[in-house]
Parts: sequence; structure tokens; C-alpha cells
Amino acid sequence: MTAGSATARGESIRPLYLEAEPDTVFGLFHPAQAAQRRSAALICPPFGWAEACSYRARLEWAYHLAQRGHPTLRIDLPGTGDSAGDLGERGRVSSWTAAIVAAVDWLRVHEPDVPITVIGIELGGLLALRAVEAGARVDDLVLWGTRSKGSAWVRELRAMGSLEAGAAGDAAVPGPPPLPHGAVSAGGFVLAPETRAALEEIDVASLGLPSGVIKRALLLARDGMAADERLGEALRAAGVAVSTRPGPGFGASVIGDLQTVEVPHATFAETSAWLDAVPATAEAARGSEGPGRERMELDVHGAQVREQPFVHDVRSGRLFGVLAEPGGPPADLCAVLLNAGPQRRVGPNRMWVQSARRWAARGVPSLRIDLDGIGDADGHPAGWREEAAFYEPQHVEYVKDVLARLRTEGFGQRFIVLGLCSGANWAFNAALDDESVVAALLINPRALLWRPWIESDRETRKLRKLASPRMWGRFLRGDVETAPVAHALRAASARLRRAPAEVLERVRRRGAPDELDAALEHLAGQGTSVTIIFTDQEPLHDELSRAGHLQDGSELQVEHVHTGENAHALQPPWIQAEVHRLMDDVVERELRRRRPREDAPT
Repeated sequence: MTAGSATARGESIRPLYLEAEPDTVFGLFHPAQAAQRRSAALICPPFGWAEACSYRARLEWAYHLAQRGHPTLRIDLPGTGDSAGDLGERGRVSSWTAAIVAAVDWLRVHEPDVPITVIGIELGGLLALRAVEAGARVDDLVLWGTRSKGSAWVRELRAMGSLEAGAAGDAAVPGPPPLPHGAVSAGGFVLAPETRAALEEIDVASLGLPSGVIKRALLLARDGMAADERLGEALRAAGVAVSTRPGPGFGASVIGDLQTVEVPHATFAETSAWLDAVPATAEAARGSEGPGRERMELDVHGAQVREQPFVHDVRSGRLFGVLAEPGGPPADLCAVLLNAGPQRRVGPNRMWVQSARRWAARGVPSLRIDLDGIGDADGHPAGWREEAAFYEPQHVEYVKDVLARLRTEGFGQRFIVLGLCSGANWAFNAALDDESVVAALLINPRALLWRPWIESDRETRKLRKLASPRMWGRFLRGDVETAPVAHALRAASARLRRAPAEVLERVRRRGAPDELDAALEHLAGQGTSVTIIFTDQEPLHDELSRAGHLQDGSELQVEHVHTGENAHALQPPWIQAEVHRLMDDVVERELRRRRPREDAPT
């Protein structure tokens, strides 16, 4: 599904679905942009938080390779991203392996005359080796941060989960539901006991890699951690020519912070130099389009759901999303799920994927979409480093444009629009300007009506935290990274420059009618419900309470999930389950409700 004709670098990307027993695999193919084709590449992602954090790096890596003549396919493993399946299902390791085999086979058909290189990041590299054992015809391997044993990777995941639990400390809510015995949780992603056990059994030394199949392998180190020598020895034993190189930027691009993620250009260059040591094929012949499909069919709790890509052109290029549609007659209600800050369309811990499919099974078409510069949408991702960039007016205009298109194409006349953090702000303001929005579902919004000093107040809180004796003690012991400290100091300098203008603006607005009161009155008048879901320690909750917006009779419906700690991104699994329940309540309510006005736009 496309609209418009804006020129953007994402225009050439082909979304596709690959059949891999038992789950359909979502992929994005970047065709080579150079006259001569070199090896075709498959990028296998890491797991969990590393998968979410590294998405921008993997996207840029694919663009980089395609520009140099390497057609490149990116995939989401089953139970992750936009692929079929769920993490909790049995047989995940086998399905992940089958997905990689299917992706390699697709590249073999689509690019028949060039070698196939698989780039595996962390766990993705270990799964790629398992796929080779299962018959994937791979010529070269690039493995970044990959361990020779699955048990070593699981230990790292456990350690990360333990650090998160320790950070919660005594503030954690007593008695959250325990995980299943043997499960591992880190970053809000849960590795089921059966999956954990299957991964712990993987040992490259005993995989039985077929000799002479893989010709070359490049092992890239992680920041401050050498490449796994045992992995190199196992590959050499299978007749592979092994090289090692530094892999700078792993921490900042794979396991860092979504808003400050860095693209590892130095590692791209190292990899390209190694790949380009093999001469290019002179105008290699392209094969058929391969077996990839343009949509996929899903069974969701016994109901049929189909998904397909949704591409929409705006000033900054193209927006990219995935539309889940009911297999039967749709309701007149449609849901639009917006980005959670800089996180791509799948939402926090893949919650938007799960919700969209569940609602489509109830008859509600549901679109999860990337706005400009996020996920696979065109735009300038560097702009997201400053929080104020999330609140620029054009984002709301893009949301309204998408709603208009969905109305025109018959996906609904009434809309639920939802988002987390800045996405909640977009949802609220789109509802103000578009009467077809019958419900705005806002999760941990930072602000409903953005003002420049909101960012400054947040910076003040950060500086107070940094100035505390406890924080400086940690800093002197080396327990705190220097980058966040430097960022906070730069923000403080910027705030000092902005302070005079902000003070004048606050004085000017003092005594003016409450804009939020007027906005809520407007929404109530047009029959739009506003539901806010807050976890603990959200500043806006306290601000709304002090202003009297949370009293009985308020136009706002507020749900409070008591977490005992800051859970802004909804990472603890039990919090995700509770928010899912509250989100479903809003959808069910709107399915039963009919707007009182008869003049809703058509």
C-alpha cells in the first residue's frame, strides 16, 4: 500500500514475507545500488533489548551495503518484530533456525550468481551457525559479539536481568507475579524455560559444521572484549579462513540507549573492506523475485488476521507501517498505534504488535506506524537526540494525514489513536484536530500540551541527580559512564542560554485561561474520550493532580498501575500484562459505544 510520489532513499526497499515452518518471517530487502553486484547479505538480529536498540544500526548497515553493491535482506526472527509467532511458544530455537535457512534460500533464488554472506549480531550469529548446520548454503560469515556457546550468552542475559532487579531495590512492588521456573527476563523480554534450555545446549564445537561450505569468516570484537577465540578455532576446524577485526561501537549501537544510539560507521567500513576483498561480479544476473509474499495470514485465538505493509509519503519522505486487518467484516472502528519515543512501530517490548493482532481478531483494523526518522520511516534520526524534537507540530500533521488516508480507503470512520510518551502527545493533539478520533489512549505522556520549559525542568532534575554525593561517588568509582554526564552538562549550558526567554514566556502565560481545560472541554464536546494510563513516578500525573484534572467529574479517565518504581517504558513483564488489559478495555468500550453526534466526518 503506497501513496504519493515523494523521492526518498527508502523507496527501493521491498517488504516481504517468507514462509518458514512453523512461522511466517517478515523481511525488508535492500537491492544493490551499484552497477556491479558483490555478495548478497543477510543481517540476523540479536535478541531482546539488543534487537530493539540495534534496529537503527541494522537499517543503516543495510543501506551502506546496498550502496556498495551488496543486496541485503534484514529479517525479524519468529516471535519478534513484525514476524509471526510469540516468544513464549515452544520450539523457538528451531523456528529461528528455519527462518534463517528460508532467508538464505530466498537470497539464493533472488541473487543466484553471487556469494551469500550472513551477518550475525550477538545471538543472531550463533543462530546463523546453527542454520548452516541445518543446510543453509552460506559462503561467508560476519559475526559481531557472538559467543561460541549459547550458555555463555544466557549467562550474560541473566546478569543483565539481575542488574535490573537490583536497580529496582526496595522500591519494587511487593509480590509481582513470578516468572515461570527457569525463564529469564531482561529488558522486559522473557526467554521461556524451553527456549533457554535449547540455547544453552548450543556449542559451536559440537555443531558439526559441514567442512568446506563456509569459505571465510570475519569475527568482530565487542568494545573492550576480544572476539571469542574458541569460536574461531571451531570455524578453522571446519576449513573456514578466519579473520578478526575490532568492532568499535557495539555498546553505543547494540546495547545502549534508544535515544542516543550511535551508528557504528567504523565497523561498517571494516566489514566492507573485508567483503570487498572478493572481486565483484560483472553485472550479475538477477533471479526471480523469489517466494516472498506481500502479506501474511495469521491465526489469532481462532480468528483469521492478515497483515501487510503500509507505506505513506509525506514531506520528509515515506512513513512505514504494518496494517493488521480482520479476516471477516471489519468494525467501523480503526486503531492507530504510534511510536513510543524513538522506538519503532512494534512498540515497547513488542506490545503494539500483540495488541494490533488481538484487536484485528476482534474486527478492528489496526495500524502500527513509524513517523519520520524512526524505524523504517525516512527522515533524520539524529534529530531525536533532543527531547523537544519529539514535540514538533509536523508529527501531529503526519498522524492526521494517515487518519485521512485510512478513512478514504475504508478502514474505519472512527479511530482510537494511542501512543506512549511523545506518541501519547501526538495522539492527544491529533484528537484535538480530527473529530474522527473517538478515543485517545495515552500511556505515560510526558506532556499533553508541550512547552519549551518542560524540557528544561527535566534537565534540572537530571542535574540535581548528577550533583548528588551518591552519584558522584559512583562516578569516581567508575560505575557511571562519562557520556551521560557530558550530555547533561551540555544540556545545562543550553538551558542557561534559553532561560531568559523561558521566564518571559511563563510570565506571559500566567493568568491566561488554562489551555488544557479548554482542550479537554473541546474533546468532551465532540464526544472524544481521553484515557491516560500512568505507572508510578510520572511527573505529569502529579502536575494534573495539583491542577485538579484528576478529580471526580474530570473529562480525563485515568488508570494508575502501581509499580513502586519508575516503569516509564513498561519493561517489567507483569506491567506489560496489566497495560494490555487496560488497553483492551478501551477498545471494547469503543466497540460498544456510538458517538452521539451524527455529523462525524466521512
